[in-house]
Amino acid sequence: MAISSVYAGCRLAGTDPLAMAAGQMRAALLVSLPLTLGAAGTFAVAAESAPAWLAVVLSGAFGLGALFALLAGMVERQGPTAAMLAL
Repeated sequence: MAISSVYAGCRLAGTDPLAMAAGQMRAALLVSLPLTLGAAGTFAVAAESAPAWLAVVLSGAFGLGALFALLAGMVERQGPTAAMLAL
């Protein structure tokens, strides 16, 4: 995480924090999707209830999305080293 913050501070200075957070979420989806599809035979999606899936999706979308947006904003305002010290 520290390396990505230093990279973002050096290479992506001036980029909108929300755009950086959206890019990180998309990259995570692209990396994890093949692993998830490969393990689909070992997990029954229908075994979980709809409220449980809703909780997972909302937690991921809002919780991680907000985290990435706030972290990117901290890197932009404070710099990567100060942002990592604040964590």
